[in-house]
Amino acid sequence: MTTFRHPVVAVSHGPGPLWLLSSGFAGMSNSSLPARTLTTTFEKLYPKGEHLPKRILFISAHWESDSSGFEISNAARPEMIYDYYGFPHEAYDVVYPAKGDPAFAQKVKEQLEKRNIQTKLVDRGFDHGVFVPMLLIRPEADIPIVTMSINSRLSNQAHFDLGKAVAPFRDEDS
Repeated sequence: MTTFRHPVVAVSHGPGPLWLLSSGFAGMSNSSLPARTLTTTFEKLYPKGEHLPKRILFISAHWESDSSGFEISNAARPEMIYDYYGFPHEAYDVVYPAKGDPAFAQKVKEQLEKRNIQTKLVDRGFDHGVFVPMLLIRPEADIPIVTMSINSRLSNQAHFDLGKAVAPFRDEDS
């Protein structure tokens, strides 16, 4: 039996919501080369739709924890957080309707606590660091997403340890 290890992917939201708009400025619309390149991400990672993940753990650089550890969203139906300003009106109408996965959020919390990594479950929506790339990568919004914070008060090593602690989830559902 062949096992499949899900990849770790670092994605950019580019120029914020401009990649989602039909008419951006300075060539930064949804038809720009960077936006079109991002749209092929899932196709490259999961050819023919094989081994699609049952959920995504998305660590967003646009979510900095105010606590001493990391925060994990346990929202079942995350709302949009429009954490930008000064964009055309249509940028505030963008919706990415993927569900959350509270049970998986709890599982992530338990896994991190086994490694003595402080965590807290919170009800939080999708910021544009999540919904901009995901609208391009997986517009179907058919894969639940659990988001997680970073913490600027913690060291690089703490974030590296976080990555090691969540690595076993890459082997699930394959």
